[in-house]
Amino acid sequence: MFSAKERLSRLAFTEYFKSGRRFQTPALTLVYSPAPKLGVSAVVGKKVSKLAVGRNRIRRRLYAGMRRSFTEMGVISGVYIVIAKPVAMTYTRAALLTELTALLALPRKSR
Repeated sequence: MFSAKERLSRLAFTEYFKSGRRFQTPALTLVYSPAPKLGVSAVVGKKVSKLAVGRNRIRRRLYAGMRRSFTEMGVISGVYIVIAKPVAMTYTRAALLTELTALLALPRKSR
């Protein structure tokens, strides 16, 4: 899990969500915006899973995958908002991690 300083507040989330650049895969959407500090957020709506247990499971997997990918890639700055789509509920843990890792690499490639 990320520290409270690394997670986005509601105000910052709204600001970056409007102005960020979007990257998509079948199960996930990434909203990326350059920033001096690292800011992260994972969004899993009720369309993904009606039960909070399912939404929280996906959210925890996304945060864990983001932490792992950021340490491997050496990411120390930027705002990353990952939004899960309903099809993400059908993915296995490994498949979701693979897709998330590929998605997080896209902003670095497009520079």
